[in-house]
Amino acid sequence: MKPHPHSVSGSQEERGQLGPSGQGSVMIDIGPGRGALVLITDADMEGAEIEIAPVHDQTARTHMAVRRRLGPAGTHYAAIYPSLVPGDYRLYGPDTPPRPVAIEDGTITELRW
Repeated sequence: MKPHPHSVSGSQEERGQLGPSGQGSVMIDIGPGRGALVLITDADMEGAEIEIAPVHDQTARTHMAVRRRLGPAGTHYAAIYPSLVPGDYRLYGPDTPPRPVAIEDGTITELRW
């Protein structure tokens, strides 16, 4: 992932470009020195890009799009950050104040947006 210099919410047209993600389509890379974040949202966030940055370096932002996720328990909407260095982060979404999240070593953190 490349750093993204600013928050992007995307136009309605841009937000509709991503198709649904099927079961098992995201590789989570956790273990010693790595954690992951699953950010669960409502359906109206589909296609929105949500940035994440370490608290100690707000210039090191990356972003993920919220996608429709198809699984055995039904349809969910989430942005998945598959491999992050453990530590304190802030999330930046469209029209919302920054939100803190802590990523733990070897753990998948789930957060409701």
